[in-house]
Amino acid sequence: MFAGIDVHKRSHAVALIDDRGGALGTLTVPNSPAGYRRLLDWLDERDADAAALAVSAPGRHVQHLEAGVFGSLCRRGVT
Repeated sequence: MFAGIDVHKRSHAVALIDDRGGALGTLTVPNSPAGYRRLLDWLDERDADAAALAVSAPGRHVQHLEAGVFGSLCRRGVT
């Protein structure tokens, strides 16, 4: 199972994909601590806590945008 997180200034879009490439669900959360908690809960609800995750890097001038969600995932033990 894989999850991709597309980082934006005000929100993050997430797609959960199975091992064969099928979409299991999508979610958009605010770029905020509450949004990060919702994302983690959503992954837990789908037994995706062991999913491989990829977080987009929006570019050098806005690298800070992914820091909050990335830090929350790391603190939860997600790799």
